[in-house]
Amino acid sequence: MELAIRTEHLTKIFGRRLIAVNDLNLEVPAGSIFGLLGPNGAGKTTTLRLLLGLQRPTAGRAEVFGRPCGVNSVSVRRLIGYLPTNPKLPGHLRPVEYLDLLGQLYGLPAEVRRPRLASLLRAVGLLGATGQRIRTFSTGMITRLGIAASLVGDPPLSSRPRGWILRLAASPWT
Repeated sequence: MELAIRTEHLTKIFGRRLIAVNDLNLEVPAGSIFGLLGPNGAGKTTTLRLLLGLQRPTAGRAEVFGRPCGVNSVSVRRLIGYLPTNPKLPGHLRPVEYLDLLGQLYGLPAEVRRPRLASLLRAVGLLGATGQRIRTFSTGMITRLGIAASLVGDPPLSSRPRGWILRLAASPWT
């Protein structure tokens, strides 16, 4: 069974006193739907930040599609579509300009990028707002654009617009 996510004894302690993630052992099969649920302070965001390599674990290890997570794991970050709680987006751009820029950064050719952008904007209900500057968007519109942005590179591990679930697809290396 191929695993999308695997953690072994993953632990994160802040300041030698606050245990954010404690000995997390997790195996999430590729192709499954999985959600992290828990109260505020349970370690959900910290776990995602550890998977993304945005924080170093105090102990243990994590892998995404067999690749080790860490601060220099850019290849792992390309596999994950992540939407932070309060995304900061460039207000001077229009949504299609922003998504197009992201697509270019992912190295997507124009013939792939353009239809994907239209599809994503339609999926998050922003097709009618393509002429507006992002700075004029409501909080909900910013969140929906953030969802589209997290999916531009078509990562195999991502949140999806329909139902806000975590989709774990088959590995791109199979």
